[in-house]
Amino acid sequence: MSEKENDLVIERMLTLSTTHIDPNVLDRMNDGVPIGCIYDTKDVTGFMIPVIQPPDEWEYKKAPLCIQAALDLALRHQCGYILFDGDGPQTSELPVYEHDE
Repeated sequence: MSEKENDLVIERMLTLSTTHIDPNVLDRMNDGVPIGCIYDTKDVTGFMIPVIQPPDEWEYKKAPLCIQAALDLALRHQCGYILFDGDGPQTSELPVYEHDE
C-alpha cells in the first residue's frame, strides 16, 4: 500500500468517477450523512476514502454496496485511498450509475 523512500511515505490512490456511486448514496454523502464508512469531503464534486487493510469488517459491512465494490477494487490494487471525483475516470470493473446533472 505504501512505499518508504528515505523519510517519505508514498501512498497509492485509486481515482474513480463519482458515477460509480449509487445516486442515492451520493446524495447522502453530499448532505454529510454518515454512510457507514469513513470519508472526507474533497470538495463539492468528490470524496476521499481511506482503504484500511485489513478492512474493519464491521465498518465495511455498514458501507453501501457501491462503496464496498470500490474498496474491494482498491484492496486488489494495494491502494491506500480512493478518490471519487466528479471528473474522475470510469472503469469497466465497477457498475456505472446514471446521475442527474
